[in-house]
Amino acid sequence: MFEPRRYIYVTRYLRERGIPYTVPDSLDELRSTDIVYTDNYSVHRDIADRVYKVVYNRECSRKSIEKAILALRDREEYNLVSIGVDPGSEYTVVIICDGEVVEWRHIGSKEEAIEYIVEAIEGFPSRNYEVKIGMGGDGVLLAGLVKERLGSRATVEVVDESESSPRGPWRNPFIEKMLVKRDRRVAKKRDVYAAITIALKKGVLVDTSVKNRDSI
Repeated sequence: MFEPRRYIYVTRYLRERGIPYTVPDSLDELRSTDIVYTDNYSVHRDIADRVYKVVYNRECSRKSIEKAILALRDREEYNLVSIGVDPGSEYTVVIICDGEVVEWRHIGSKEEAIEYIVEAIEGFPSRNYEVKIGMGGDGVLLAGLVKERLGSRATVEVVDESESSPRGPWRNPFIEKMLVKRDRRVAKKRDVYAAITIALKKGVLVDTSVKNRDSI
């Protein structure tokens, strides 16, 4: 049902999101309770009345895949997408959808971090969006640049990073549960943990463009 390149992208995306899926050998295998995702309009047309829901998108965009994932939960959008950023020698960015850690990435440059955040806001259907950035390093500058790009599409806050990383044996059990549920391999990554903590903290709202630390 997919062009090969798109098939690889979609199946990899679903695996990374922890979403189970099947690939039927023929359309005759489909059931009335199935939710189908396809890049083929003729498939969409032929099965629209035979299955529970069809999500069609020619380009297989992130947003369309997320719509299919939401359909599995009988939903059309998330309530809140939170993005937490831990600035440092590189930027650790975590995306949380309604309390579920769905993705994280280590990014080397400010420009790439901004683009990734903007793409995330555009790619996850949600009623509300918020971006929270630690004020260490160039975090305040990054917050201003992100706000300039997003405008009213999302709230942007700068957050005090103190105690955002786990110290010694103590770790927040709520965050531990979020991490282990997503992927046990990252449950002890301090930078991912810190980015989640930042995403969950209350910060200082960025209302206008921020060019430097004295602007906030």
